[in-house]
Amino acid sequence: MKVPYLSHSPYPFPQPSTRPFSDSWKFRVWLRRSAVAVLAALAAGLTLSPAHASGIGSCPAVVIVGARGTDQNKDTDQYFGPQQYVPDGAVSNGYEGPNLTGLFRLAESRNPTTMEDVYVLSLDEEQYPATMGVPTVAETGEEISTLELFKRVGVILHQAPLGDLIQSAALKFQDSLETGQRMAPQVVDNFEASTGCAPRYITAGYSQGAIIGTGLEDHLAAKGRLVGGVYMGNPLARPNVKDTVGTPARGGGLLEAVPTNYLPSGASSAKHLDYCLRGDFVCDLTVASTVDAINTRMKVHGSYFQGEASADDARVADELAGWIKEAKAY
Repeated sequence: MKVPYLSHSPYPFPQPSTRPFSDSWKFRVWLRRSAVAVLAALAAGLTLSPAHASGIGSCPAVVIVGARGTDQNKDTDQYFGPQQYVPDGAVSNGYEGPNLTGLFRLAESRNPTTMEDVYVLSLDEEQYPATMGVPTVAETGEEISTLELFKRVGVILHQAPLGDLIQSAALKFQDSLETGQRMAPQVVDNFEASTGCAPRYITAGYSQGAIIGTGLEDHLAAKGRLVGGVYMGNPLARPNVKDTVGTPARGGGLLEAVPTNYLPSGASSAKHLDYCLRGDFVCDLTVASTVDAINTRMKVHGSYFQGEASADDARVADELAGWIKEAKAY
């Protein structure tokens, strides 16, 4: 949530050797926002949180480049192995994570054959770490009381001052983003070079992964084969965008205060679909959503395409299916 980081770069962070990240105004803004994110992540216990395909057969008509959310990795038990979305279909490396997996499965179940002739090319942990560096409060699946939760947070804060935790988290988040944004174009180019394929592309990202997907759009648009980008729980979200799915209270994300020239903006020629659930503090940052994230361990943020499909889930899945259908007919 690399090409040189020059002043004209489309990527979000400057090269440390020429413009120290820790000295920039942007970093100070990020530190303030990180205080919110770190505290919520500590309270959540980071329980939200897939390596190379076994072969794609013939060239797919569409490739979905997937970027998972923060800490959806093996060491957090959020890697569920390679995924196959239709019988005899290409097998992904599994690093799309549970939320994007849920989206693709819903798109196929509601619109049969959608995922035929589609390959999900997801960024693995070397290509995009998807980390933030916040200590784990509870093990995956562990149920603890609110009192126990705050006791554990208190122990962590006693061992390391909040300021140190914030700076550590911000720097690891920066490294994760820089790695992902440097590697994503290479992953696409290596795929094309190794297969000889020239498919149409859709970017898909959840949480931190939405930043990676957005940053990749210009590279794909330059090839003339970008269909669009679909994102959920997007920290880049701007307030009061009328086409956002999910009816957020205001729709401003965690990175709203960072000037837009420091952040990827996506390709203007592409379609865009942003999905932000009301009360998801990552894309709908309010005092109420932050308190709720702490009390529920980020339940809203983790709920995209998990469990029984909502009307908004269905809307996003159907729109993605429509994009894929159009791309196949191109």
